[in-house]
Amino acid sequence: MATFVPSKKISMGESFGIPALNQVEIMIGESGGANVPPVEEYSFDKDRLGEFFVFWLSGLKALKLKGDPAAGKTSLVSQWHARLNWPLYSLSCNDRTTADDLIGQFIPQGDGTFKFFYGVVARAAMEGVSVLLDEGNALEPNAMLALHMLMEGYPVYVPQTGETIYPQPNFRVFFTENCLASKLAVAGRHLHDASTDDRFMEMNVDYLKPEVEIQVVKRHLTKVGMPADQQEMVADVMVKMANRIRSLYHVDGSTVIKPMSTRVLKRWAVLAWGFRGVSKRNEDPMLFSLQRAFGGLTPEMWAEVKAEYSKIAG
Repeated sequence: MATFVPSKKISMGESFGIPALNQVEIMIGESGGANVPPVEEYSFDKDRLGEFFVFWLSGLKALKLKGDPAAGKTSLVSQWHARLNWPLYSLSCNDRTTADDLIGQFIPQGDGTFKFFYGVVARAAMEGVSVLLDEGNALEPNAMLALHMLMEGYPVYVPQTGETIYPQPNFRVFFTENCLASKLAVAGRHLHDASTDDRFMEMNVDYLKPEVEIQVVKRHLTKVGMPADQQEMVADVMVKMANRIRSLYHVDGSTVIKPMSTRVLKRWAVLAWGFRGVSKRNEDPMLFSLQRAFGGLTPEMWAEVKAEYSKIAG
């Protein structure tokens, strides 16, 4: 199993599209490497990026990213690695994910024999790369206990094979979780004990600043052909609407059960222009497209969303 070694330095300003960071250099891997996430459109917040950068250079092994659902925790980790050509193993966790999935287990083969397969965390440790445990607090607490030594950088003995796993340089564990105050936190999420929490640096991930999201929306409106003189007003309404829904998500008594992600905002922008023709039958293209861009709403939540839209759009 080959160990990953970064090969050259590059300007962070060039990698992340932030000119203020042009003088800051960072190591990257060779392009085309295995298990490197694909580069996708992503707007990096400078403050968020700076906090991530400090962790990256600190020598620490484990970072927990906390925030509302759809705040961009997973995409931040993924796109950081994509920009650096850095391998990242990812696992979507659930309450059936076990320590065997993380460290390794014997799996029966077609010829009746058993073969040991390393789990995603063990592979990352041996290769000296990163691993993302997405929705990590969906894991049963006992499963996380198996990772404590690796997250400290210590070797771990694997009794099934008689081998010892020595974490290689550049091994890091990323763990995302929704805030405990989240209305969705009750759905299959667990409180982990203090010994697990004690091994993480914590980073809170909030939604993008309004001025940044407005530029993201305008880029998508440009792509679909909306005239430039309409884009500012439309983008402003969309971002105000998204932030209002995010605010109501935390209000007791509100029917809003999920916040609006930047991903939904971008989809809304594309659909709003595509459905502009519905105005001929006296329907609002913005509201018509919002209902199709922002799925999974209860009738009660949709009624509240429509009322808020009327206040914002006039």
